[in-house]
Amino acid sequence: PSMKIFNTSLDVFYTTPDSEDWPDVETWNAELGSRLSTDASLFHNYNKHTSSDNDYDYDYDDKCDGDVWEGLDFIRRADPICMIDGDCRYQFCNRNDEEVLNIPAYSVQVRTLADIIAALEFANQYNIPVSMKTTGHSFTGSSILKDSLNLWMSNYEFQEEIYDSFMDSCGTNYNATVSIGGGAVLDDVFAVVKNQYTLLSSDSRSVGFAGWLQGSALSHLSRYYGLGLDNVVSFTDVVLSSGEILPKVDACSHPDLFRALRGGGGGTFGVVTQMQYQLYETTKITVFEFQMDPPYWNRYYRQFLEFWLSITPTLDHRVAGAWFGQWHFEVYIVGSIDDAWELFGGDFLTWYSTTFTGNGDWEIEEFDSWYGLIVGEDQDAIQGFYDSNLQSRGHGPEVSSRLIPHD
Repeated sequence: PSMKIFNTSLDVFYTTPDSEDWPDVETWNAELGSRLSTDASLFHNYNKHTSSDNDYDYDYDDKCDGDVWEGLDFIRRADPICMIDGDCRYQFCNRNDEEVLNIPAYSVQVRTLADIIAALEFANQYNIPVSMKTTGHSFTGSSILKDSLNLWMSNYEFQEEIYDSFMDSCGTNYNATVSIGGGAVLDDVFAVVKNQYTLLSSDSRSVGFAGWLQGSALSHLSRYYGLGLDNVVSFTDVVLSSGEILPKVDACSHPDLFRALRGGGGGTFGVVTQMQYQLYETTKITVFEFQMDPPYWNRYYRQFLEFWLSITPTLDHRVAGAWFGQWHFEVYIVGSIDDAWELFGGDFLTWYSTTFTGNGDWEIEEFDSWYGLIVGEDQDAIQGFYDSNLQSRGHGPEVSSRLIPHD
């Protein structure tokens, strides 16, 4: 089956819990549950008691909402139906349509390659749609799907490792790469890379790396290093919907699939269990932060946008910006504080002192590395999503961070 189906009437194409051919609980346990590895689990999310096709046997609030601030504990130990945005329990994350739930019928916590193959073979045998989820950060709800068999990758067994030299099928040699597992979050990768290299990434340590990457992978550093998908060297052991394993997918071995996996959406074309990702020399990162004071920020941020758009065409590629909310703006500079003043700060102060008519505060801070900015002194644990800045960094309706193009 396809990994993602967006038609709201799945029963036209697939077997659903309303279908006569839907396997009973005993069949699920005997033909799928019994094939899973020791630490894998089969979760029965759906229990039909009435004629309503939305009658799910769960209490979402009890299972999910209470743990949302507990970082990786929420992601890796909570129920597989839990999404970071609770509205995504509804189809297309639409809280205004609470009658259409988006909960998979079953979930498999996969731990090994064999678990993934067993789940896909079972889905093929009974024509059941498949969805995939690692952390549940998808704010469109695309990591789960109503009536599907969901592959929950969050605890997939893999140990990240740095390679000083890696050659792809094209014969291209890369000096520094890191192998990343399909269930890894950014914090797992940072734990290995640390300050040794610059790892192009999101700014949330709890985001699933594979899902972020397959969704194009925007970063505050993308104007300089490219998108995350530009930095994938190779995928290893990609599992197709048929259960077939492709040992290596890169620009020469499977060029079309390699292109599709880089930005085509998590789980759309196959299950990514491992990837090789490019690293860069460690460099300083400087953050220039500007916050406008209420109550008239509506008028003032228009002034700032006019300034920003006026300098964008000639802005150095080491400079990128992002909105957080509607009154808070940050500029990220790949370089030192002196570089920041040269590339952006001077123009900003001229605008601030001659054109800006509101009230606001700005500050500038230099970090030894991207790792130092994102992880800092808290190297052992995630205190909460986005390092306790969930609301300001894009949760729910505040998903407003955007890469600003240099063209």
